[in-house]
Amino acid sequence: MDDFNAIVCQNDKASYPIIQGVSPSKYQLYTPNDNGSGTSNKILIVSDMECLSNTELPYVIHDSVMFSEISYDRLSEIINIYTQSPKQIFIAIDGIIKYSN
Repeated sequence: MDDFNAIVCQNDKASYPIIQGVSPSKYQLYTPNDNGSGTSNKILIVSDMECLSNTELPYVIHDSVMFSEISYDRLSEIINIYTQSPKQIFIAIDGIIKYSN
């Protein structure tokens, strides 16, 4: 996850997520000192991309609500990661005109 997060956050060390086991059947995934919805969604995307790249999972689907609170710079990096994946990634984006090529 660190590699994907480094790309998305452009090596901002303050934005690194932490995964912490709470019990044998439960874990927490969070970024210290930032519990905003954009950061939470970014963590979920980074986690999904890690699972996609390191398992036999054939595809991932991300809906537009996951992108609404993520900054344009970070979303651009996420899209770059998506385009480099050899697996299928399906996304929905609202208001595509506001994003760069």
